[in-house]
Amino acid sequence: STAPLSSIDKFVRETLQNSCDAQKPGSSQVTMEYRYINLSDEQRNLFSNLLGFNSIILPRVVNSIPGLDHNTKIDSVLYVEDYGTTGLELNSPTGNVLDSKFGRFFFGVGDNDESSDSGGSFGYGKAVYTDKSKIRTIVAYSCYLDENNNPCKLLFGVTRTRSFDYQTIRYPGFIFLCESQVDSPENMNPIIGTDADQLAIQLGFKPRSPDQTGTSVAIFAPRESAEVELAEIKSSVENFWWKKIIDGELTVSISFDDMDLTYADPKKSAHLKSFIDCYEIAIGRRAPIEPNEKKKILNVSSSTNLSPGILAFKQIEMLSDDGWSNESLFINSIALLRSSGMVTEYWKPSSSGSFSSPVAGVGMQKVIELRSKKSI
Repeated sequence: STAPLSSIDKFVRETLQNSCDAQKPGSSQVTMEYRYINLSDEQRNLFSNLLGFNSIILPRVVNSIPGLDHNTKIDSVLYVEDYGTTGLELNSPTGNVLDSKFGRFFFGVGDNDESSDSGGSFGYGKAVYTDKSKIRTIVAYSCYLDENNNPCKLLFGVTRTRSFDYQTIRYPGFIFLCESQVDSPENMNPIIGTDADQLAIQLGFKPRSPDQTGTSVAIFAPRESAEVELAEIKSSVENFWWKKIIDGELTVSISFDDMDLTYADPKKSAHLKSFIDCYEIAIGRRAPIEPNEKKKILNVSSSTNLSPGILAFKQIEMLSDDGWSNESLFINSIALLRSSGMVTEYWKPSSSGSFSSPVAGVGMQKVIELRSKKSI
C-alpha cells in the first residue's frame, strides 16, 4: 500500500519530470526555480490588460470555472522556470509543429513520447500548470536552439477550461495568447524574438540570454497562498527528488517576492536520512554496516538473464521514547526509484506492520516488481 499524493505532490512531480525529461544534451544538471510574486495594483492592471483578462478571458469562462466571478482578479503569479533544458522547440523531425515540443506542450492530448519511465512528459504539459491556476491561465516563455543551432525565443499562452457558450456560440475550452489565432493549432503562431522578450519582461519573467535555453511558465492566480504553497513545494521536492539533488543532477530554489530565497536540501530532512543512507549502499558508494543494514541483488530473471534491481534497507535509528507508527509514510517503507531519479512512491510491503523495529529501504531499477511479493 502507499499514501495518496497531495495536489502539490502531483504538481511538483509532474513539473520537475517535464523539466528533467527535457534536459539538454551535454548539460550537467537541470536547475529549477519556483518563484511566487504578489502583484501590486499597477502590476495587476498591467497583467490583466496584457492578457486581455477582463475584456476577453473572464467574460467567456466566468460560468465555466466553479467559484469564478466578475470580481476575480489576478493578484499573484507562480513562475516555474527551468534551465539546462532544451526549451519548447518549434522544430521537429517531421517538420510539423504539432510534433514539436512546443506543439505537444500546448496542443498534445497525452502522448508520452518524451517521457522517461516514471510518468510526466511534455505530452501532458499544459494541464498540470493550468490546473494550478484559479483562472486556468498560463503563459510560457522559452529559449531553444533551432536546426542550425541558433538561439530562438518564443512566448505563448493558454486559458484552458471546459467548453463554454459566449454570445450564443459554443466554443471549445481554449483561449490562446499568440501572434495570430485561426481555426487550426498549427497556424496559431507564438510571439517570437525580441517581441517575446519584451512581453515576457512586462509579464514578470526573468529575461533569458541566448545561452539560457529552457522554459519559464507563469501560472496566474495560483490556487494556494505563498505561505502554504512554497513550504509544501520545498517539502515535496525533497521527498520525491532527493536522489537527483544529492547526486548534483538537479538544483531547486524557492522564493517569495524575489526574496526569502531557499533551496531544496534533502540532507537536512531527518526523515529522509535513512533513505539516503540506503541509496548510498544500493549504488555501492559505501558498504552496509551489518547487522542493521542490508543490500540485496534481486534474483536474475530466467527469461532476460538480468537482475530486476537492487534493494537496500536498514533499521531506523530512533530514540526509545520517539514512538513510531506504521501509518507514517516514511516508516517501514521502500522508496522506489526509477531511472529518471524520481521516487515513484514510498511503498509499504504487506509485512511491514509486523516489523519489530522501524526500517527504511530503497529499491532501484525494476524493483517495483516486488509489489507482488509477500515480504522483503
